[in-house]
Parts: sequence; structure tokens; C-alpha cells
Amino acid sequence: KFDSKMVNYFETAHYVFVHSYIPDTEDWRICNDVQWEQAMWGQPFISSMYYGVKDKTIIHGHWYNSYYWAKVNGTSEFGEDACFDICRHNGAIGLDACTAFTKKVNVLVVEDELWKEWLCLQYKLFANSENDYENPIDTILHNRGIKDVDAYLKLNESCIEGTYNKLDNIDKAVECFDKHFLAHDAIAILVDSDPDGYTSGSMMYNYIKEMDAAYPVFYMLHEKNKAHGLNDMDFNIPKNTKLLILPDSSTNDSEICNKLIDLGIDIIILDHHIAEESAKKSKAIIVNNQTSKQYSNKEFSGAGIVYEFLRALDNYYWQEHADNYLDLCALGNISDVMNLATPQTRYIADQGLYRIKNKFLQALIAAQDYSMNGEITIHNVSWYITPIVNAMIRMGPMEDRDILFKAFIGEEQMFDYKKRDGTIVQESIYEHAARLCKNIKGVQDRARDKLLNDVHDDANQDDKVVMLQTDNPNS
Repeated sequence: KFDSKMVNYFETAHYVFVHSYIPDTEDWRICNDVQWEQAMWGQPFISSMYYGVKDKTIIHGHWYNSYYWAKVNGTSEFGEDACFDICRHNGAIGLDACTAFTKKVNVLVVEDELWKEWLCLQYKLFANSENDYENPIDTILHNRGIKDVDAYLKLNESCIEGTYNKLDNIDKAVECFDKHFLAHDAIAILVDSDPDGYTSGSMMYNYIKEMDAAYPVFYMLHEKNKAHGLNDMDFNIPKNTKLLILPDSSTNDSEICNKLIDLGIDIIILDHHIAEESAKKSKAIIVNNQTSKQYSNKEFSGAGIVYEFLRALDNYYWQEHADNYLDLCALGNISDVMNLATPQTRYIADQGLYRIKNKFLQALIAAQDYSMNGEITIHNVSWYITPIVNAMIRMGPMEDRDILFKAFIGEEQMFDYKKRDGTIVQESIYEHAARLCKNIKGVQDRARDKLLNDVHDDANQDDKVVMLQTDNPNS
């Protein structure tokens, strides 16, 4: 395929449209890409002599039609008498593929009906069900729990109106923040070890710096590549910290929270994880959509809860800064695989990708532009942006992870980069961090492939599940 959007074939009630021909099997419709690759570059005039599709005509290109006419009429294949007209042969129609040679394009007009079974296969709809084959988009969305399809496709700002007020303890969190902000107390932010943690942490950090560029706010990264919340005390809280903000974590870290609070550090938790019984013992101010009965959206990530907190601060301080971080909020929710059937989450994802302001996110998209085919979509972000950021967080050294977070918060810095020809050029922290992410993703992929090869060589091929134990914590 030349484009990821291309399908292997298109089928109507009486015709099958292909590049060259179909795979030589009764189950040709569900063949894998390797089988289709072989079929679509084969010789259709020979293939049609041995097999085809019962009661249907295959329409193809790929091969020069002069081959057929030379066999039928005895004309040459590429001489002055060569014929490249459309031809019918063995249940197939050849359109010709020698336009570069003939400087002509053959046109065949076909009138037919869509084949409902083809729609079923392409959109994975079940035949003989209540699915509406002629409206696959409506059917797919309905099957995914969306009752009002028309409203879902036309989401607007009403999705987020008044939502933050329904979060338990949101007012307490705002008051606590304001107390420390007015006193110019040191604020520390613990960054959780995943893309949602990095985006939610950078949203909170950037918001404070937007309010006061000189404000004493600090961030902490976990020493371990895979750590969560306060239970992994692999970081140092800066001296004189009076307020600790914990985005995307620590709802259930009540014991450590209480110890820190007893030492004089207030704690605000902005989380979306399920609360355990121990959370009830916490002295921290917990803002969590899962524990808020009035807050209906349970499919909002840590970045989403931080966004709601920033909106509450906007309202309190009569300012409009929260929407400056919609792009990071979108990335956090997409990366944490939140259910986008939820209108609020989908609206935030759409709006965030529509207005990308963060320079590092822009650099990531530029670095992955070829893979993303120049299209900034939820699908492309989840497949080409999230994996390289996650690879850095999970496998990158502490120094590179620090550069990653500094890129997210816009800490301007220049780096030397030695190109393949030996020349040294300057690159911004955004370009540098994006390149580091792509490099570490390559390391991760090679490590994965090696492990898969080892498993393939050693495992019993009849085993349905294979578990691999490794001494490498980053593998």
C-alpha cells in the first residue's frame, strides 16, 4: 500500500475492485497483509485462469492489457500495433496499467449497489443483527455506548460548563493554594512516571509560572523509571516546601501524606485513580473524579483533573490561563487511554489538538510528521507521540527524563548536535528532547524484538501464553 488509508479491496454486489488480483484462497477477504501484498503485485491474466470470485467480476489494473490482446489477436505487446484497450477475461476486467507508455487513461463506468457483507467486514459489523449497514458510523458509535450520535459529532463548550464545581474538595484546594500563593510559599510538584503524569505536572507548573514567572515552584521526578506517587520515596522534597501538589497520583498514599502534613507541609492531590479504603484516613485535600459522586465523568485522566483545578483557579483569580494547556490535557487523556466516548473527554481531546501551543508538543509532532502523514489526530497522537514519550519515561536515564520535563515546561536551552556528516549544529531543547525520545524508542523496539525472537526460538509453539522473566527492569 502507498497510503495507510488504502484498503486491500472494495466490493459491491457484483464486482470486486483490486490492484491486481485476490489471494488464492476461499477466505481471501480476511487474508493478512502479506498475502494481499503477494496478490496485488501478481499477474492477473494468469491468476484469473485458475481462480476467481463466484458470481462476481474482478476489476483490476496493474498489468498492461497489450499482453491479453497479443494472445487474442496476435498483435505486439509494445509495438505500433499494440492494443491497450479495456479487456474482459476469465471473470475479470483489465483496465490497463500502461498509462505512462500510452499517455491515455481507460475509463470504465460501473453502476452497482454496495454489498452489505463488505460493510460488515470492513466495519466489523455483525450480519443479521440490528446494525444499520448503510450508516456504519452511526452504528459503530451506537455500539460503543453513544446514544445521541448527532450531539456527539457536534460537541461544544457545554460539555465543560460548570463541571469543576462538582468535584469534591475543589473549593478547599483553591483556598489552600491561594493561602500559600499569597504568602509566596515554596510549592513542590511531584511528577508521576507516565505521559499523563508529565503532562499534568507540567500543566500545573506552567500555570503557576504564568501567574508569576519568579514564583518559587519546584518539580520532582522519580529516580526509578517506573514509580507511582509517594509510596516510591525515590525523590527529595525541596527544603522549605509548604505546599506539595500531587497530580495523577497518591489518592491512596494516606500514611505518607499524613506524616508530611504533620511536618507542616500541606498537600493537594489532583487524581483520577480508584480510591481504596485507606484514602478515607488521609489528611490531604483530595480532588478526585472517582470519589466525587456529583462528577459524572469518570473517564478523565490526571491531566483532566488538573485542568479542572486550573479552571477553578481561573474563576477565583478572575483570569483565563487554563485553556492555554488544553493541548497537554488532550495528550494526557489520549496517552492514558481514557474512554473518548465520554463527551467531555472527547471535547477536550479535540480542542487540545486543534490549538497546540506547547512548543515541545509541536516539536514532537514535527519529528513524527512523516509517520503521522501530516495529520494531527487522536489516532496519530496515540500511535506516534505517546509511545516515544512513554519510552523515554520508562527507559530513559534520569538526565534525559529531566530534559524531557524541562521541554514540556518550556525551559529554554540550546544543545550541540553532531550530524552524520560530522558537522555540529545548535538545536533547541524541544528538538533535542524530541530526538532523544525517538532514539530511546528505537532502543526499546530493538530490545522488544530481541526478546520476542528469544521467546519464539525457545517456546513451545503450541503454548497460548508465554511469560518471560528478565533481570533487566527496563526490558
